[in-house]
Amino acid sequence: MGKKKEPEGPKGAPSWTLTYGDCMTLLLCFFVLLFSFSTLDIVKFQRIVDSFQGAFGVLDGGEPISQGQLKKAKNVKENNKMDESDDDQPEQIKEISENKKK
Repeated sequence: MGKKKEPEGPKGAPSWTLTYGDCMTLLLCFFVLLFSFSTLDIVKFQRIVDSFQGAFGVLDGGEPISQGQLKKAKNVKENNKMDESDDDQPEQIKEISENKKK
């Protein structure tokens, strides 16, 4: 009687090593990026910022919106939506909603 062959496992590295390698590569890139910013010259950084502003069309300045102005704008917008929604409804929907109230 001959020996039975034992089933062989999958060849190569386990599948989790690919994910682990990707995570380690991303961490390495992150720390290289942090290091590159830590030794950055102010003049070079300003040139980079200026080139991005020109390339992406970022506008200079502007006044920040205060919380009070933002709340007022939201209230006006909500009130306008309520007024518009009444006018946009067909007559049938109005009748149905009135019948439900009774």
